[in-house]
Amino acid sequence: MNYRRLFDENMPFARFLNRAVDLCALDLLWVLLCVPVVTAGAATCALYSAIGCLRRDEPGVYRRFFRAFRHNFRQATALWLLLAAAGAGLVASFWLTSGWTGPAAAAARAALCVPMALLVLAAAYGFPLLARFQVTLGGLLTDAVMLGIAYFPRTLLLVLIDLLPILAVYFLSSILTAMLFIWVPIGFSLTALAALKCLDPIMARLETDRAAGGQR
Repeated sequence: MNYRRLFDENMPFARFLNRAVDLCALDLLWVLLCVPVVTAGAATCALYSAIGCLRRDEPGVYRRFFRAFRHNFRQATALWLLLAAAGAGLVASFWLTSGWTGPAAAAARAALCVPMALLVLAAAYGFPLLARFQVTLGGLLTDAVMLGIAYFPRTLLLVLIDLLPILAVYFLSSILTAMLFIWVPIGFSLTALAALKCLDPIMARLETDRAAGGQR
């Protein structure tokens, strides 16, 4: 067997291997840039941008990652801090109402479901949209909510993909240590890749609409 030919860059195995290495590297870059916490939004936006570049077989994947990190830093950080603050507020509200009983408790929890749903939509759509389009923060949040409602079945799949790490920790806590050795090197990149695949029809429609009507 010609092993040299197996590793030729035009062979399927070599392309698969190169893509796996790129996904691992992007995953570790994302993890490192999330360590300061405040940079997690920009890192997430950069991860989506770089994986989009990787899917299109464009060169300079790592340059794209750092360029997107710098270019979208302000808006991505603002979005991340807004989501984090809203999430903390919702957690505090649920905690404060956890001891309530009767109709008041049911009404309070039902009322909290609305901002929680908006928060989930903003988190699921916000960073992929920011990685793909030039848009204001207000327009980004509006688009996220409108798309989440308009494409509701696909939104459910997207949210499930984004929650996969949390669900894996919850349901597979007994093998958490083993999972970390698998998940940390590539799991976050694979999650972002799956999310972008899920968003393909929506992004294609947005590209067409923006080309026809101009940017916001």
